[in-house]
Amino acid sequence: MRKPLLVLSVLAVLGAWVAVSPVYAEKVFKIGVLGPFTGAQAKVGAEFKASVDLALEEIGYQIGDYKVEPVWIDSQMDPAKAVGAYEEAIEAKTSPPVLNWQSSVAVAVMDVVAKHKVPIFRFRSYRPGKREVSFRPGKI
Repeated sequence: MRKPLLVLSVLAVLGAWVAVSPVYAEKVFKIGVLGPFTGAQAKVGAEFKASVDLALEEIGYQIGDYKVEPVWIDSQMDPAKAVGAYEEAIEAKTSPPVLNWQSSVAVAVMDVVAKHKVPIFRFRSYRPGKREVSFRPGKI
């Protein structure tokens, strides 16, 4: 129940970003979803797809006047391949990607994020009593 709610929240934020972005004049909002859609962790990628599709179905694949179109960015659980796929998606005018699965992939795409000056949204679970650690570019 929490995952669709988080996806809907991010979609709302991205919807606001689309409203002020001249890049999306055609009224189609392409949202990138980074995940392992092929390879050893393809099952996780299938779960990503199912959760994003469920959230998009809840809003009728619509944000205001924009039709929402997911763009599946396959990391293949390989940082180098993820960087290439991520770069291609950004250059194809896909919105800032959401989700991710593997820390090494997330760290690898940070240079692409910085180069293109785009945000990336990432979800993480919370377990009471456990210490949370988050990655912050430029800080150790």
